[in-house]
Amino acid sequence: MEYSYKINVCIIGAGPAGLVCAFHLAKFNIQTLLIDKSKFPRNKVCGDGITMKAIHELARINLDFEKKILKDSNTLPSYGIDIISPEQRQFNVFSQLKKNQEITVLVKKREIFDYNLLEEVRKQKEIIFLSSIKVLNYIKVDGAYLIKAVHNSKEVTIYTNLIIDAQGAYSVFVRQHLKLKQYNNNSCIGVRGYFERKKPSKNNTIELYFLKELLPGYFWIFDLPNGIANVGYGTTIKNFNSLKTNYKILFHQLIENYPLISERIYSDKIIGGIQTHLLPVRRRNNLFSGENFLLTGDAASLIDPFTGEGISNASISGRIAAQIAKFAVDNNDYSARFLKQYDNLINEEIGKELRSSFKLRRFLKYPKLLDYIFKNADKSRSCKNIISAMFVDFENRKTVRPVIWYLISPKFLFYRLKQWTERNKFEPVGM
Repeated sequence: MEYSYKINVCIIGAGPAGLVCAFHLAKFNIQTLLIDKSKFPRNKVCGDGITMKAIHELARINLDFEKKILKDSNTLPSYGIDIISPEQRQFNVFSQLKKNQEITVLVKKREIFDYNLLEEVRKQKEIIFLSSIKVLNYIKVDGAYLIKAVHNSKEVTIYTNLIIDAQGAYSVFVRQHLKLKQYNNNSCIGVRGYFERKKPSKNNTIELYFLKELLPGYFWIFDLPNGIANVGYGTTIKNFNSLKTNYKILFHQLIENYPLISERIYSDKIIGGIQTHLLPVRRRNNLFSGENFLLTGDAASLIDPFTGEGISNASISGRIAAQIAKFAVDNNDYSARFLKQYDNLINEEIGKELRSSFKLRRFLKYPKLLDYIFKNADKSRSCKNIISAMFVDFENRKTVRPVIWYLISPKFLFYRLKQWTERNKFEPVGM
Protein backbone atom coordinates (compact mmCIF):
# COMPACT_ATOMS: atom_id res chain seq x y z
CA MET A 1 0.00 0.00 0.00
CA GLU A 2 1.26 3.47 -0.87
CA TYR A 3 0.06 6.89 0.24
CA SER A 4 1.22 10.35 -0.77
CA TYR A 5 1.36 14.00 0.27
CA LYS A 6 1.43 17.07 -1.92
CA ILE A 7 2.48 20.08 0.11
CA ASN A 8 4.34 23.36 -0.24
CA VAL A 9 6.70 22.87 2.71
CA CYS A 10 8.23 19.70 4.13
CA ILE A 11 10.50 19.86 7.19
CA ILE A 12 12.82 16.89 7.62
CA GLY A 13 13.99 16.50 11.22
CA ALA A 14 12.18 17.19 14.51
CA GLY A 15 15.02 18.66 16.53
CA PRO A 16 14.98 22.29 17.76
CA ALA A 17 15.55 23.73 14.26
CA GLY A 18 12.71 21.78 12.65
CA LEU A 19 10.30 22.19 15.57
CA VAL A 20 10.83 25.95 15.88
CA CYS A 21 10.43 26.29 12.13
CA ALA A 22 7.16 24.31 12.27
CA PHE A 23 5.89 26.52 15.10
CA HIS A 24 6.46 29.69 13.10
CA LEU A 25 4.94 28.24 9.93
CA ALA A 26 1.84 27.32 11.94
CA LYS A 27 1.63 30.95 13.10
CA PHE A 28 1.74 31.94 9.42
CA ASN A 29 -1.14 29.48 8.72
CA ILE A 30 1.00 27.47 6.32
CA GLN A 31 0.22 23.76 6.27
CA THR A 32 3.46 21.86 6.76
CA LEU A 33 4.57 18.24 6.76
CA LEU A 34 7.10 17.49 9.52
CA ILE A 35 8.87 14.11 9.38
CA ASP A 36 11.57 12.41 11.43
CA LYS A 37 13.34 9.07 11.24
CA SER A 38 13.07 8.47 15.01
CA LYS A 39 10.30 7.45 17.34
CA PHE A 40 9.86 9.99 20.14
CA PRO A 41 11.01 10.40 22.82
CA ARG A 42 14.46 9.55 21.52
CA ASN A 43 17.96 9.69 22.90
CA LYS A 44 20.16 12.60 21.81
CA VAL A 45 23.85 12.93 22.60
CA CYS A 46 24.22 16.44 23.99
CA GLY A 47 25.61 18.36 26.94
CA ASP A 48 21.97 19.08 27.92
CA GLY A 49 22.75 22.74 28.58
CA ILE A 50 20.09 25.11 27.28
CA THR A 51 21.32 28.70 27.20
CA MET A 52 19.06 31.63 27.98
CA LYS A 53 19.69 32.76 24.41
CA ALA A 54 17.87 29.60 23.29
CA ILE A 55 15.09 30.03 25.87
CA HIS A 56 14.46 33.62 24.78
CA GLU A 57 14.28 32.44 21.16
CA LEU A 58 11.61 29.91 22.15
CA ALA A 59 9.69 32.66 23.93
CA ARG A 60 9.12 34.23 20.51
CA ILE A 61 6.77 31.40 19.65
CA ASN A 62 5.25 30.44 22.98
CA LEU A 63 5.68 32.24 26.30
CA ASP A 64 3.85 29.46 28.10
CA PHE A 65 6.41 26.93 26.90
CA GLU A 66 9.22 29.08 28.32
CA LYS A 67 7.43 29.11 31.70
CA LYS A 68 6.91 25.34 31.55
CA ILE A 69 10.64 24.76 31.01
CA LEU A 70 11.60 27.00 33.92
CA LYS A 71 9.17 25.24 36.28
CA ASP A 72 9.76 21.68 35.04
CA SER A 73 11.02 19.27 37.73
CA ASN A 74 13.26 17.66 35.07
CA THR A 75 15.13 20.94 34.69
CA LEU A 76 17.92 22.22 36.94
CA PRO A 77 18.76 25.92 36.66
CA SER A 78 22.40 26.93 36.82
CA TYR A 79 23.41 30.31 38.21
CA GLY A 80 26.84 30.76 36.69
CA ILE A 81 29.78 28.94 35.19
CA ASP A 82 32.88 27.67 37.00
CA ILE A 83 35.79 27.60 34.56
CA ILE A 84 39.04 25.78 35.32
CA SER A 85 42.13 26.79 33.34
CA PRO A 86 44.85 24.42 32.02
CA GLU A 87 46.87 25.25 35.15
CA GLN A 88 43.81 24.39 37.29
CA ARG A 89 43.02 28.01 38.15
CA GLN A 90 39.33 28.45 38.92
CA PHE A 91 37.19 31.37 37.84
CA ASN A 92 33.46 31.90 38.36
CA VAL A 93 31.93 33.90 35.52
CA PHE A 94 28.83 34.78 37.48
CA SER A 95 30.50 36.06 40.62
CA GLN A 96 32.81 38.27 38.61
CA LEU A 97 30.40 39.72 36.10
CA LYS A 98 26.91 39.72 37.58
CA LYS A 99 25.59 41.67 40.54
CA ASN A 100 22.36 39.75 40.98
CA GLN A 101 21.81 36.04 40.54
CA GLU A 102 20.36 35.23 37.16
CA ILE A 103 19.93 31.90 35.45
CA THR A 104 22.69 31.44 32.88
CA VAL A 105 21.97 27.88 31.71
CA LEU A 106 19.12 25.38 32.15
CA VAL A 107 20.20 21.75 32.33
CA LYS A 108 17.59 19.39 30.95
CA LYS A 109 17.97 16.10 29.08
CA ARG A 110 17.59 16.68 25.36
CA GLU A 111 15.42 13.57 25.15
CA ILE A 112 12.86 15.32 27.38
CA PHE A 113 13.37 18.84 26.01
CA ASP A 114 12.81 17.84 22.36
CA TYR A 115 9.79 15.70 23.26
CA ASN A 116 8.19 18.53 25.25
CA LEU A 117 8.70 20.89 22.32
CA LEU A 118 7.28 18.31 19.90
CA GLU A 119 4.15 17.93 22.04
CA GLU A 120 3.52 21.67 21.68
CA VAL A 121 4.06 21.52 17.92
CA ARG A 122 1.61 18.63 17.52
CA LYS A 123 -1.13 20.82 18.99
CA GLN A 124 -0.90 23.03 15.90
CA LYS A 125 -3.58 22.04 13.38
CA GLU A 126 -1.43 23.25 10.46
CA ILE A 127 1.29 20.66 11.19
CA ILE A 128 1.19 17.06 9.99
CA PHE A 129 3.77 15.01 11.89
CA LEU A 130 5.13 11.59 10.92
CA SER A 131 7.73 9.78 13.04
CA SER A 132 9.70 6.63 12.27
CA ILE A 133 9.85 7.54 8.60
CA LYS A 134 12.86 6.56 6.51
CA VAL A 135 13.68 8.64 3.45
CA LEU A 136 14.93 6.50 0.58
CA ASN A 137 15.52 9.07 -2.13
CA TYR A 138 15.25 12.73 -3.12
CA ILE A 139 14.26 13.27 -6.75
CA LYS A 140 14.31 16.73 -8.36
CA VAL A 141 11.28 17.10 -10.67
CA ASP A 142 9.61 20.11 -12.35
CA GLY A 143 10.90 22.76 -9.95
CA ALA A 144 10.07 20.70 -6.86
CA TYR A 145 11.16 17.61 -4.93
CA LEU A 146 9.72 14.12 -4.96
CA ILE A 147 10.66 12.32 -1.75
CA LYS A 148 10.42 8.53 -1.62
CA ALA A 149 10.14 7.13 1.88
CA VAL A 150 8.90 4.25 4.04
CA HIS A 151 6.61 4.70 7.06
CA ASN A 152 5.45 1.70 9.12
CA SER A 153 6.34 -0.66 6.25
CA LYS A 154 4.25 1.43 3.84
CA GLU A 155 5.64 3.34 0.88
CA VAL A 156 5.23 7.11 1.09
CA THR A 157 5.56 9.66 -1.69
CA ILE A 158 5.95 13.32 -0.76
CA TYR A 159 5.74 16.00 -3.43
CA THR A 160 6.94 19.33 -2.04
CA ASN A 161 8.00 22.71 -3.36
CA LEU A 162 10.38 23.36 -0.49
CA ILE A 163 12.51 21.07 1.66
CA ILE A 164 13.67 22.51 4.98
CA ASP A 165 16.47 20.22 6.09
CA ALA A 166 16.73 19.98 9.87
CA GLN A 167 18.27 16.49 10.06
CA GLY A 168 21.28 17.67 12.02
CA ALA A 169 24.89 16.53 12.01
CA TYR A 170 24.25 13.43 9.92
CA SER A 171 21.99 14.90 7.25
CA VAL A 172 21.41 12.44 4.43
CA PHE A 173 20.14 15.27 2.25
CA VAL A 174 23.38 17.25 2.67
CA ARG A 175 25.82 14.36 2.34
CA GLN A 176 24.17 12.05 -0.19
CA HIS A 177 21.92 14.28 -2.25
CA LEU A 178 23.77 17.63 -2.26
CA LYS A 179 27.11 15.78 -1.91
CA LEU A 180 28.47 18.40 0.47
CA LYS A 181 31.03 17.70 3.17
CA GLN A 182 29.70 18.38 6.64
CA TYR A 183 33.04 17.89 8.37
CA ASN A 184 36.49 19.45 8.18
CA ASN A 185 39.48 20.09 10.47
CA ASN A 186 37.42 22.61 12.43
CA SER A 187 34.69 20.09 13.20
CA CYS A 188 34.46 18.57 16.65
CA ILE A 189 33.69 15.35 18.44
CA GLY A 190 31.52 15.30 21.56
CA VAL A 191 31.59 12.44 24.07
CA ARG A 192 29.00 12.13 26.84
CA GLY A 193 27.95 9.91 29.72
CA TYR A 194 25.53 10.16 32.65
CA PHE A 195 27.12 9.51 36.04
CA GLU A 196 25.95 9.40 39.63
CA ARG A 197 27.50 12.40 41.33
CA LYS A 198 29.34 12.31 44.66
CA LYS A 199 28.40 15.86 45.52
CA PRO A 200 26.64 18.78 43.82
CA SER A 201 28.50 21.75 42.36
CA LYS A 202 29.65 24.28 44.95
CA ASN A 203 27.62 27.25 43.74
CA ASN A 204 24.90 25.56 41.67
CA THR A 205 26.94 26.19 38.55
CA ILE A 206 27.98 24.25 35.49
CA GLU A 207 31.68 23.38 35.31
CA LEU A 208 34.04 23.63 32.35
CA TYR A 209 37.59 22.23 32.54
CA PHE A 210 40.03 23.43 29.90
CA LEU A 211 42.38 20.45 30.11
CA LYS A 212 45.61 20.50 28.12
CA GLU A 213 44.79 17.17 26.47
CA LEU A 214 41.56 18.55 24.99
CA LEU A 215 42.52 22.05 23.83
CA PRO A 216 40.98 23.70 21.87
CA GLY A 217 38.14 21.84 23.61
CA TYR A 218 37.08 21.23 27.19
CA PHE A 219 35.65 18.78 29.71
CA TRP A 220 32.27 19.49 31.33
CA ILE A 221 30.13 18.52 34.32
CA PHE A 222 26.49 19.64 34.23
CA ASP A 223 24.39 18.66 37.25
CA LEU A 224 20.93 17.28 36.56
CA PRO A 225 18.07 16.57 39.00
CA ASN A 226 17.95 13.29 40.96
CA GLY A 227 21.64 13.08 41.83
CA ILE A 228 23.08 12.54 38.35
CA ALA A 229 25.31 14.65 36.12
CA ASN A 230 25.87 14.99 32.39
CA VAL A 231 29.62 14.51 32.02
CA GLY A 232 31.60 14.74 28.83
CA TYR A 233 34.23 16.34 26.68
CA GLY A 234 34.55 17.95 23.30
CA THR A 235 37.54 18.65 21.09
CA THR A 236 38.39 19.03 17.43
CA ILE A 237 38.55 15.91 15.30
CA LYS A 238 42.13 16.87 14.43
CA ASN A 239 43.19 17.05 18.08
CA PHE A 240 41.36 13.85 19.01
CA ASN A 241 43.09 11.92 16.23
CA SER A 242 46.47 13.22 17.44
CA LEU A 243 45.84 11.67 20.88
CA LYS A 244 45.75 8.20 19.29
CA THR A 245 43.43 6.66 21.84
CA ASN A 246 39.92 5.30 22.17
CA TYR A 247 37.30 7.88 23.17
CA LYS A 248 36.09 5.71 26.09
CA ILE A 249 39.62 5.11 27.40
CA LEU A 250 40.38 8.84 27.19
CA PHE A 251 37.14 9.60 29.07
CA HIS A 252 38.12 7.47 32.08
CA GLN A 253 41.74 8.66 32.00
CA LEU A 254 40.63 12.29 32.29
CA ILE A 255 38.37 11.50 35.24
CA GLU A 256 41.12 9.59 37.05
CA ASN A 257 43.92 12.10 36.34
CA TYR A 258 42.14 15.23 37.56
CA PRO A 259 41.09 15.26 41.26
CA LEU A 260 38.71 18.19 40.76
CA ILE A 261 36.71 15.94 38.41
CA SER A 262 37.01 12.64 40.28
CA GLU A 263 35.83 14.19 43.55
CA ARG A 264 32.56 15.23 41.83
CA ILE A 265 31.39 11.97 40.24
CA TYR A 266 31.56 8.19 40.70
CA SER A 267 33.60 7.03 37.73
CA ASP A 268 32.25 3.48 38.02
CA LYS A 269 28.57 4.47 38.30
CA ILE A 270 27.66 5.30 34.74
CA ILE A 271 24.09 5.23 33.46
CA GLY A 272 23.51 4.04 29.90
CA GLY A 273 27.11 3.96 28.70
CA ILE A 274 29.35 6.48 26.95
CA GLN A 275 28.22 7.86 23.59
CA THR A 276 29.83 10.04 20.96
CA HIS A 277 28.55 12.54 18.41
CA LEU A 278 30.12 14.57 15.62
CA LEU A 279 29.62 18.34 15.54
CA PRO A 280 29.87 20.07 12.15
CA VAL A 281 31.44 23.52 12.36
CA ARG A 282 30.84 26.15 9.71
CA ARG A 283 33.33 26.80 6.95
CA ARG A 284 33.67 30.07 5.11
CA ASN A 285 31.06 30.54 2.39
CA ASN A 286 28.88 27.76 3.74
CA LEU A 287 25.88 26.89 1.62
CA PHE A 288 22.59 27.53 3.43
CA SER A 289 20.10 27.40 0.55
CA GLY A 290 19.57 26.41 -3.06
CA GLU A 291 16.90 25.47 -5.56
CA ASN A 292 13.87 24.31 -3.49
CA PHE A 293 15.75 23.83 -0.21
CA LEU A 294 16.93 25.53 3.00
CA LEU A 295 19.44 24.10 5.50
CA THR A 296 18.97 24.75 9.22
CA GLY A 297 20.75 24.04 12.50
CA ASP A 298 23.48 21.42 12.47
CA ALA A 299 22.65 20.52 8.86
CA ALA A 300 23.84 24.05 8.02
CA SER A 301 26.88 23.67 10.33
CA LEU A 302 25.67 26.42 12.67
CA ILE A 303 27.30 24.91 15.77
CA ASP A 304 29.09 27.53 17.87
CA PRO A 305 32.78 26.76 17.13
CA PHE A 306 33.93 27.70 20.64
CA THR A 307 31.26 26.27 22.93
CA GLY A 308 29.87 23.50 20.73
CA GLU A 309 26.38 24.76 21.61
CA GLY A 310 23.85 24.36 18.84
CA ILE A 311 20.28 24.73 20.19
CA SER A 312 20.16 28.53 20.09
CA ASN A 313 21.49 28.91 16.54
CA ALA A 314 19.32 26.00 15.41
CA SER A 315 16.26 27.78 16.81
CA ILE A 316 17.24 31.07 15.17
CA SER A 317 17.76 29.37 11.80
CA GLY A 318 14.37 27.64 12.18
CA ARG A 319 12.68 31.00 12.72
CA ILE A 320 14.41 32.60 9.72
CA ALA A 321 13.69 29.56 7.53
CA ALA A 322 9.98 29.89 8.36
CA GLN A 323 10.03 33.57 7.37
CA ILE A 324 11.65 32.83 4.02
CA ALA A 325 9.33 29.85 3.44
CA LYS A 326 6.36 32.14 3.94
CA PHE A 327 7.75 34.61 1.37
CA ALA A 328 8.36 31.73 -1.05
CA VAL A 329 4.81 30.39 -0.65
CA ASP A 330 3.28 33.87 -0.99
CA ASN A 331 5.28 34.56 -4.16
CA ASN A 332 5.24 30.99 -5.49
CA ASP A 333 8.98 31.30 -5.97
CA TYR A 334 11.30 28.56 -4.75
CA SER A 335 14.29 29.43 -6.91
CA ALA A 336 17.84 29.54 -5.57
CA ARG A 337 17.97 33.25 -6.29
CA PHE A 338 14.84 33.97 -4.24
CA LEU A 339 15.82 31.69 -1.35
CA LYS A 340 19.24 33.36 -1.17
CA GLN A 341 17.56 35.85 1.17
CA TYR A 342 17.84 33.16 3.82
CA ASP A 343 21.66 33.11 3.60
CA ASN A 344 21.75 36.90 3.94
CA LEU A 345 19.54 36.88 7.04
CA ILE A 346 21.51 34.05 8.68
CA ASN A 347 24.79 35.90 8.14
CA GLU A 348 23.25 39.14 9.37
CA GLU A 349 21.88 37.66 12.59
CA ILE A 350 24.53 35.16 13.70
CA GLY A 351 27.41 35.44 11.22
CA LYS A 352 29.42 37.97 13.28
CA GLU A 353 28.93 35.94 16.44
CA LEU A 354 30.21 32.77 14.77
CA ARG A 355 33.28 34.58 13.43
CA SER A 356 33.98 36.02 16.90
CA SER A 357 33.61 32.53 18.33
CA PHE A 358 36.39 31.33 16.01
CA LYS A 359 38.58 34.12 17.43
CA LEU A 360 37.88 32.90 20.94
CA ARG A 361 38.72 29.34 20.03
CA ARG A 362 42.18 30.45 18.87
CA PHE A 363 42.95 31.40 22.48
CA LEU A 364 42.73 27.74 23.38
CA LYS A 365 45.74 26.94 21.20
CA TYR A 366 47.88 28.87 23.68
CA PRO A 367 47.54 27.36 27.20
CA LYS A 368 49.92 29.93 28.72
CA LEU A 369 47.94 32.81 27.26
CA LEU A 370 44.71 31.27 28.52
CA ASP A 371 46.17 30.85 31.99
CA TYR A 372 47.36 34.47 31.93
CA ILE A 373 43.81 35.61 31.13
CA PHE A 374 42.39 33.59 34.02
CA LYS A 375 45.09 34.73 36.44
CA ASN A 376 44.53 38.40 35.64
CA ALA A 377 40.75 38.37 35.27
CA ASP A 378 40.27 40.07 38.64
CA LYS A 379 42.48 42.98 37.63
CA SER A 380 41.96 43.32 33.89
CA ARG A 381 38.69 44.36 32.27
CA SER A 382 39.77 42.97 28.90
CA CYS A 383 40.46 39.57 30.51
CA LYS A 384 37.03 39.65 32.17
CA ASN A 385 35.44 40.46 28.83
CA ILE A 386 37.13 37.52 27.14
CA ILE A 387 35.93 35.07 29.79
CA SER A 388 32.46 36.58 29.78
CA ALA A 389 32.28 36.39 25.98
CA MET A 390 33.03 32.69 26.09
CA PHE A 391 29.65 31.63 27.44
CA VAL A 392 27.58 34.44 28.98
CA ASP A 393 27.85 37.86 27.37
CA PHE A 394 27.77 37.32 23.61
CA GLU A 395 27.90 41.06 22.95
CA ASN A 396 31.44 41.09 24.33
CA ARG A 397 32.54 38.73 21.57
CA LYS A 398 32.57 41.68 19.20
CA THR A 399 35.25 43.38 21.28
CA VAL A 400 37.66 40.45 21.37
CA ARG A 401 40.90 41.36 19.61
CA PRO A 402 42.90 38.99 17.40
CA VAL A 403 44.97 36.54 19.44
CA ILE A 404 48.25 37.98 18.12
CA TRP A 405 47.46 41.25 19.93
CA TYR A 406 47.49 39.46 23.26
CA LEU A 407 50.59 37.43 22.43
CA ILE A 408 52.67 40.55 21.79
CA SER A 409 51.15 42.72 24.51
CA PRO A 410 53.73 44.02 27.04
CA LYS A 411 51.71 42.65 29.98
CA PHE A 412 51.69 39.10 28.62
CA LEU A 413 55.36 39.22 27.64
CA PHE A 414 56.21 40.42 31.16
CA TYR A 415 54.10 37.58 32.59
CA ARG A 416 56.00 35.00 30.52
CA LEU A 417 59.35 36.54 31.52
CA LYS A 418 58.33 36.36 35.17
CA GLN A 419 57.38 32.69 34.75
CA TRP A 420 60.71 31.93 33.11
CA THR A 421 62.63 33.76 35.84
CA GLU A 422 60.84 31.83 38.57
CA ARG A 423 61.61 28.51 36.89
CA ASN A 424 65.26 29.40 36.43
CA LYS A 425 66.11 31.01 39.79
CA PHE A 426 69.76 30.78 40.80
CA GLU A 427 69.98 28.88 44.06
CA PRO A 428 73.39 28.60 45.70
CA VAL A 429 74.50 25.09 46.47
CA GLY A 430 74.91 24.46 50.21
CA MET A 431 78.32 23.63 51.59
